[in-house]
Amino acid sequence: MAESEIGATRTTHHELQCEELMLRTTYIMAIAIFVVLLMGCGEEKAPYEKGMAYYRSGEIGKAILELKKAAEANSTVEVCNNLGAILYNEGNAKEAMALFRKAVELDPSSDVGHRNLAFAYAEKGVLNRAIQEYEAAIRLDPQDAESCFNLALVYHRREELERSIAYNEMAVARDPRFVEAYVNLGFDYVEQGMVDQARTSFEKAVEINPQCANAAFGLALTYEAKGQKAQARAWWRKYLKFEPKGTWAYKVRERLGDDES
Repeated sequence: MAESEIGATRTTHHELQCEELMLRTTYIMAIAIFVVLLMGCGEEKAPYEKGMAYYRSGEIGKAILELKKAAEANSTVEVCNNLGAILYNEGNAKEAMALFRKAVELDPSSDVGHRNLAFAYAEKGVLNRAIQEYEAAIRLDPQDAESCFNLALVYHRREELERSIAYNEMAVARDPRFVEAYVNLGFDYVEQGMVDQARTSFEKAVEINPQCANAAFGLALTYEAKGQKAQARAWWRKYLKFEPKGTWAYKVRERLGDDES
C-alpha cells in the first residue's frame, strides 16, 4: 500500500479503509451511568432505596416500578438519572431522554445529566444537541475524559476530523492511560494521512495494553503505508492472535495471503 493511499485517495484499499475505521471504540455510557447509580441512596425515600436494591440484585422490572414511584413522589436529579439510565438500557429511549432532560432542568450543574442526555442524543443521531450537551458536561467537569472521547466520536460522524483529533487529544491529556482514545486518535490520524502520528498513538495504546487488537490492526496499517511489509505482517499476525475469529480476522488472513503470495 503506497503512502499516498492512506487518508488521501486510498484507491487500492478503499473498502478496507472505510470498514476498518469501524474498529474504533464507540460511545462510553457505562462509566457515567455506573457512577450515578451509586449516588445518593441515603437521603431518598423508601421507593428509591428499594428500587436501587432491586437494581443491584438484577430485578430490573421491580427496580423500575419502585423508581417510578420515587419519581412521582419526589423527582430528584438522582432519581431521574438512575431511572433514565435503567430505562435506556432496557430499550425505552423516549422515556429515558425525558428523564435526562428533567435531571438537567432540576440541576443545570449536573455533569452526569448532561453526559447521559448527550449520549442519548448521539445514539439517536441528533448530533448538534449531542455536541451541546457534551460541551456542557466538559465545562462542568474539565477533567471529563470520557465526554471528550465521546464528543470526538460525534465530530467523526460529522466528518469533522480536525475536531475529532482535538477532542481525542484532550481525552488522552486528561487520562494518559485511555487506551480507546489513543486507538481512535490513531485512526483519525490514518484518515488524515498522518501516518507517523498514527503510529505513535497506536504504540502508546499497545504500551498500555499489549493485547489491544485494534491498536495492532492500526499499527499494521501504518507499517503497510510505509511499505514496511515485514513489520506489517508481524502486526497483522498479532491482531489474529488477539482476535482469531470473525469478519476482521478473515479479512486480515486475506491480507496476509495477498502479501505472502
